[in-house]
Amino acid sequence: MAALKKMLMLFLIGNIGSLNSQETNPCKYMKNGVAVHPETCSKYYQCKNNKGTERECKHGEVFTPKSKTCVKESKYQCPITTTTTTTTTEPATTECWPHEESLEQFTLHEFEGSSYYISIDDYTTDDAAAQMCEAICGYLVEVDSQEEEDQVRSIMEMYDTAGLLIAGTDKYEEGVWEIARDRSPVNYLNWHSGEPNDYGQNEDCMCFIKGYGGLYDCPCTAVQYWQYKVACEVNLNENEE
Repeated sequence: MAALKKMLMLFLIGNIGSLNSQETNPCKYMKNGVAVHPETCSKYYQCKNNKGTERECKHGEVFTPKSKTCVKESKYQCPITTTTTTTTTEPATTECWPHEESLEQFTLHEFEGSSYYISIDDYTTDDAAAQMCEAICGYLVEVDSQEEEDQVRSIMEMYDTAGLLIAGTDKYEEGVWEIARDRSPVNYLNWHSGEPNDYGQNEDCMCFIKGYGGLYDCPCTAVQYWQYKVACEVNLNENEE
């Protein structure tokens, strides 16, 4: 009798553990895609083969289940109420002053609150390109809409270049396109027909090609036939409260 009780107890413990595991796995019923975080709107889960990887939205943004993207807090009222502990740590300053010699490496174009900087020289690697953008208090252009794609393309047409390197990479996980600076998902994926094709298993970055619509995957390290310029973006309103 004692042995039977022990077996029953072990069975119940095992099943309770299984249920708890399922409850904390938001990707249980979603093989691939994104899922709501059960505790906060500032994070979400990226699902792959029913396994979830926790991701975090940019500062000041929240994840919305309807659009399955991160948006500004003012555009979505989070239904999740959480208990938080208040800290007195002052936020780090976001004020940035670009070096004049860094700005001299770019040509400026302004459009609807953002400044786009196109490099004079071609990119060498995506990491070096990101550092060039950081030096002018910006980041690789993150295209969020067809309107922005059209705008950046119109700027590209002014230059004698084969294309532009923009934000977006799947070098961390093949087929999962992310913004490298914060590992957030790329929300706008208007691929050209047949793209991304990872030609030569060596195309893990994202580019525009002059004369062709849509997005292309391209090498993260420049080679002879990829002589593209760097496209940086500085949000003029990002640091204004």
